[in-house]
Amino acid sequence: MERNCQKKLFDYYNQNQEYFDLTEKGHLEKIIFPIHRKILNKCKKKKGLIVDLGCGTGLDVSKMVSNDNFCLGIDISELAVNRAKSRKIKNTDFKKSNLENLPLEKYNLRSKMTKMAKENKNNFLFTSIWPEYAQVMEFYNSSNCLAALTDSGGIQEEMNLLNKICFTCRFSTERPETVNDAHSNIIIPPVNGKFMFKIIDYVLNNQELKDKMQNSKKIYGQNVAKKFINIVKQLSKNKASLFNWTHKEIGLWREKDQGDFL
Repeated sequence: MERNCQKKLFDYYNQNQEYFDLTEKGHLEKIIFPIHRKILNKCKKKKGLIVDLGCGTGLDVSKMVSNDNFCLGIDISELAVNRAKSRKIKNTDFKKSNLENLPLEKYNLRSKMTKMAKENKNNFLFTSIWPEYAQVMEFYNSSNCLAALTDSGGIQEEMNLLNKICFTCRFSTERPETVNDAHSNIIIPPVNGKFMFKIIDYVLNNQELKDKMQNSKKIYGQNVAKKFINIVKQLSKNKASLFNWTHKEIGLWREKDQGDFL
């Protein structure tokens, strides 16, 4: 039932001309949030390549592009991409793709990954993106998962809760507590493949270190989801906003026109 609803939603986005008509009517200068306008103006001053993921019909691209840069817009909707191309904006290109297919195509990884999956059926799985987040968590929580190599912030937290080793493919992390306090996470700067392999291989062949990371201190408390639900319930009961912009929370500014949220 849920997957069917997701497919209908995707089909609506991918094929419905009226949807894009409505989004373009709503993309008027007077109702663009100040923070959004600042970002677009800042990008316009940048030199080099700018990539807009989820570009839709290219409205933001049209406001970021200049004579000193080149904008690449990427969207999963062929209808949106064709509509963006029809604008014939100078110094731009638009492609239909998603975050799964783009790197596989660019680095010619699909054939290599398929070959590895065939040759290593017991310990290598290559699939399309799982449609449900619960499926991802089910795998991470299974005995088939030894560790996670990720650039995700949330996964760094979840591996700590699931007693799994986490390798974070970044130069830094906004979850330093997983490294400095819990010791369940190791930052691996993506300098090159050999360097990354050397660190991962060392950890996975060091039983003492593996045991320490798999039995790390749990730093995010208990019944976290229940606490979130109770907070949301209380906010709803008080008819308070369930969503606040960070710039409002820290007192930077407030928009006169608050806009409408679905």
